[in-house]
Amino acid sequence: MSALRVPIYWLMSFIAGGIVAALARFHGYSGGYDGFVQTFWLYAIPIPMAFGMFHIPTMIVGSIICAALKGSKGRLLTYLCGGAFFIALLLHIAFRIFTGDGHWFWFAYFTVDLGVLAAIGVVVAD
Repeated sequence: MSALRVPIYWLMSFIAGGIVAALARFHGYSGGYDGFVQTFWLYAIPIPMAFGMFHIPTMIVGSIICAALKGSKGRLLTYLCGGAFFIALLLHIAFRIFTGDGHWFWFAYFTVDLGVLAAIGVVVAD
């Protein structure tokens, strides 16, 4: 399982980012919302639309964290990722309520990865 941890993280991160982008109705190549499936595929793969410059560095750091998710250090990282995900989610919701802008772009590329790492940490914890 430990050899598959990082590829599973990549897959889950790509899928989660695509789902958030599609549900948040991110713009596609047409300049408007292109529909769920087209938007999902456009944002799930990190290179189109040049948003890879945000997601690829996040994936590199997340891969390093994911590789370290074992033993007592892994439990601490899992708690830190889970806590950071929860705080970031509350901030996104608060921004949405008070300013009308939920910063969902950042949610799709940073906050979701924290949740994915926390979920993987819970599954692989010793």
